[in-house]
Amino acid sequence: MFASRNFLLLLGMALLASMQILAEESPAVESNAETDAEEPTCEGGTCEGETDANDNDNTDGGLTPPVLPDFTHGGIFVYFHLYKTGGSSVTELMMETKYEMEEDLEEEDDEMVIFVNNREDMTVEDIENSVAMVKDLGVPVFYNFHVEFPSTMYPTLVEAAPVLKFWREEAERQGVPFFLSTTLREPLGQSLSFFNFFHVAVDEEDWSPFTGDLDPTEENYLKTFVPNRLCHLMFDDAHGILEAPDFALREGIVDDLHHFMDEVEMNRRNEPSFCDIDIVRNILFESGIFDYIGVTEKLSTHILPMYMEIVFGDHTLAHGADRKKFTTDIFEEDEIPPLRKDKVSEETKAMVARESAKDQQLYEEARDRFAHWPRYT
Repeated sequence: MFASRNFLLLLGMALLASMQILAEESPAVESNAETDAEEPTCEGGTCEGETDANDNDNTDGGLTPPVLPDFTHGGIFVYFHLYKTGGSSVTELMMETKYEMEEDLEEEDDEMVIFVNNREDMTVEDIENSVAMVKDLGVPVFYNFHVEFPSTMYPTLVEAAPVLKFWREEAERQGVPFFLSTTLREPLGQSLSFFNFFHVAVDEEDWSPFTGDLDPTEENYLKTFVPNRLCHLMFDDAHGILEAPDFALREGIVDDLHHFMDEVEMNRRNEPSFCDIDIVRNILFESGIFDYIGVTEKLSTHILPMYMEIVFGDHTLAHGADRKKFTTDIFEEDEIPPLRKDKVSEETKAMVARESAKDQQLYEEARDRFAHWPRYT
């Protein structure tokens, strides 16, 4: 098991190194981050502010909104779900919409969308099955990848990159539309959401390796804080436990890590924290593997409607969608509310900004690179 995982990691590193060389030899992708162009707004399948397909720039200097894939006769949508970035809102809206629309189908076995929730691994079998389902049934297939402890073979993004690349190539080879996306979040919001959910709202559970049922205090937040957590989740710590301090992990977890991690992985707990941001950003932004990297604050206005448009052909299905797992919905009225940004000291905010600078860089690049993608509401 360890040998196969290490091979996958080495393969991913080699592939991405070659991609980096190609990227350096190619002109940089133009960004409209420095322009004041308004985002186009989509209604009824059209986007205000779109330009001619042959013109890469609109009149305000921004980039042309992209053409979304056509899933009318099926397609593959892969969502790489990272902790506390809005992914539960995506997947639950997808599931709710699927079930509501399938209630009216005549045959019980008929499905409008195939939903696959994979929390264990990512393999060539996923590729073969997804392509076969689209070809045989002619319906969209939505894959949600989201780690759950203890999935020993669940990949980091670096490990998953070769599979994702091959997935796209195989789908395109067989004429199957393909779309790959994920979501990032600014460090303070992501780390507070992680703390409030895993360390405060959740008691000690088998599916969570983290210390739970803590008081929502700034002191406990600091004792469980992991710098550049998102970067590590994508680079070398899919479960989010190798970089976590002992206080943040429930009793017995550290002693059990050797059951599904090799010596090299285990030793990372005793080494200075390091995440190679160049490798991560190459996968996200330069490799051509991903179609869209969203940011959490655009969940309601951009991401959810666009996903509904791709999978179901109707962006209005996202109107009024709730954001899931709000910790304020988990706590009782007489309980202490979760820790919020306005309750955190300026000193702590500055520490998070300083120690999670890599996460902030990835977040800002995603925000700016995809700023020209249209909003729907």
